[in-house]
Amino acid sequence: MNKATRTTSLRQHKLTFLKDNNNSLQLQTRSQSFKQNISISPDKKSQISPTKQNSVFLNGQLLTRPRSKYNQQANLSTTKLQDSQKMFLIQQAQQQQAQQQRSEQSPALHRKQQSDKVLKYDLPKISPIKARIPIKQLQSDMNQLDLFKREQIKQNLIKSAYTKSQAGKNEDNLTKTNQDSFISLQSFKDNMSLFGVCDGHGQEGHKCSQFIRDNLPKNISSQLSQSPSSITESISKSFIRTNSQLCNAEEIITTFSGSTTVISLIVDDTIYTANVGDSRSIICRLQSNGVKTAISLSNDHKPDLPQERRRIEQSGGRVEPYIDFDGSSLGPSRVWLKSEDIPGLAMSRSFGDKVAASCGVICEPEILTHKIQEGDLFMVLASDGVWEFLSNEQVIDMIYPYYVQDEGNAACVRIVKESIKLWKLNDTVIDDITIVIVFFNKQK
Repeated sequence: MNKATRTTSLRQHKLTFLKDNNNSLQLQTRSQSFKQNISISPDKKSQISPTKQNSVFLNGQLLTRPRSKYNQQANLSTTKLQDSQKMFLIQQAQQQQAQQQRSEQSPALHRKQQSDKVLKYDLPKISPIKARIPIKQLQSDMNQLDLFKREQIKQNLIKSAYTKSQAGKNEDNLTKTNQDSFISLQSFKDNMSLFGVCDGHGQEGHKCSQFIRDNLPKNISSQLSQSPSSITESISKSFIRTNSQLCNAEEIITTFSGSTTVISLIVDDTIYTANVGDSRSIICRLQSNGVKTAISLSNDHKPDLPQERRRIEQSGGRVEPYIDFDGSSLGPSRVWLKSEDIPGLAMSRSFGDKVAASCGVICEPEILTHKIQEGDLFMVLASDGVWEFLSNEQVIDMIYPYYVQDEGNAACVRIVKESIKLWKLNDTVIDDITIVIVFFNKQK
């Protein structure tokens, strides 16, 4: 037998490939306690790398075998293997065959089982060799550890999220097109979650709200990637960019159509709420004395607010309610052109609405931040179909029993039914109603 041509180290044992007169390879393992020869057939010698062998210890001995895809075909010499080692190889082959059969019978189930076995984030393991590397080279591992910690915060913070949207009815009691849309992305981006409600209005309001639902999250994600340190600025730029895309969309006419939008972006334990219009976001906090309070995460943008009215009037618009033929005021304050009774928008900020935008209605969001504290139980985002006749306190009082019982879907149904009942009692129409409820785990 000729001189050894290659030697490599694996788990402190030496693997030596030897070539005999028949030009076949022989793998020899050497250690202080064990010495074993394994013959490898010539047709496999080009497929097996000595640095990628799959080695195991069994009964104090080192068993070296080719990779799993060759287990059933490799020509291993078993003359000196113990019975337990033979059983090990047989069992491995049987398990692989059974696993392959299961995957062929139910590919979806197999993928789910495999994904359940894999951790989403692996904690960095710094070896003694790596510990001698300069700190700058270890920065990627530390970033991974930081990401893992933030992901754990998010998972521990949000328990679950629930949604429900129902179309309203017109004066003839006929169900109309639902112009509301909602956003519920619990795993939005890295350590972030995103929730929102869009309330469309006008002839093509449903198209506007759906466009915002589909494009605003993409723009926020893109802006955050470009400027991860400035979350509020990224959100504001995303609103403006989405509005520009909406107004330039050929398939949507936004002359007298648009949509309100409120979103809550949760980053670690901080909520960034951006609002345009009169959809609303609140949070329920349970005080130490057992009293529940509703904390507003957004402000409704009504035209008669001093700051909003000032901007509209400076832009050439006017703010007043609708005036009927008798000169009586009807309904809330609205935005009108200086010399024409259009568009009559009942909010001072919105997406779309090109005519209203010409007289001071803007899409720039008002962004408020909230640090989640002990006692914060759940968050609610809803269109004005809910807030028209229900106060913040009434909403959290109705939801709280369902939070205790962990029945979020039932809580959504309760709010929708109560809102419909009040619309029937107070108006001839029923507005579209959309609600998103986010349950938090108890904070320590």
